[in-house]
Amino acid sequence: MFDRKAVSGHRVNGIIAAVLIFFPLLAAESISSVKSHGEIFTKTLFQMKDAFKDIYDYRCSLDSFSSGGGRELRVRYRYFYKRPGLIRMEAVNGKYPGSVMVYKMDGRVRVKLATGIFSLLTLSFKPDSRYVTDLTGQGVPGSDWGSFIEKHFENLERMKCVDSAEEVSGENRILVFKLVSDAPEMTKSIAKETLRIDGDSYLLLGFVMYDAAGRTVRAAEYSGIVINGGLSDELFSTPAAREPDNE
Repeated sequence: MFDRKAVSGHRVNGIIAAVLIFFPLLAAESISSVKSHGEIFTKTLFQMKDAFKDIYDYRCSLDSFSSGGGRELRVRYRYFYKRPGLIRMEAVNGKYPGSVMVYKMDGRVRVKLATGIFSLLTLSFKPDSRYVTDLTGQGVPGSDWGSFIEKHFENLERMKCVDSAEEVSGENRILVFKLVSDAPEMTKSIAKETLRIDGDSYLLLGFVMYDAAGRTVRAAEYSGIVINGGLSDELFSTPAAREPDNE
């Protein structure tokens, strides 16, 4: 005769032991996974930094989005950058199509409008003026890839990479990273971020930033990228407005 209670007790104890063993293993696997995502992202940041060292100038189409105060701002720019920090942004659409902003590392952003009475003048603003920043306060200086990379190095301890993946688009390999802030008040209210990076050139293809409520507060997409095309210094002199495009 078997003691059913004893057998049942052994089974329960066995199940409890299995559970106690299984869940720590599961937790360990989860922690290991998160750690590996972080390691992959950190390694990719270094590869982006190394790639940027070989870039003397670049141009691209920049589709930007920002939100704040119940408003949204969408603008497409022709974007030009030249070392050590010259920037030119030509608005293709938005409220002031054809307008141009130029930053020459002298503490001012110069603006030339395409139409209106002020188009006769070259306007000059401080870099943090609301006239030359998006709705999150991001201005022309600091908008380049090098600054983006450095900011993410600074926030490595606060913005944790919780997921990484590789996607294929045509012949391109795209790395996708998802970051989560453990202190949004220390990361300019950014609670989450998704980044898309070219897996071969390590150029930034785009990003989306979210606040704690899940709202998109800032986003950008880069296309038509031309590296080291030999941009002239004259391109970054006093801005001349361009004719607006029908884009």
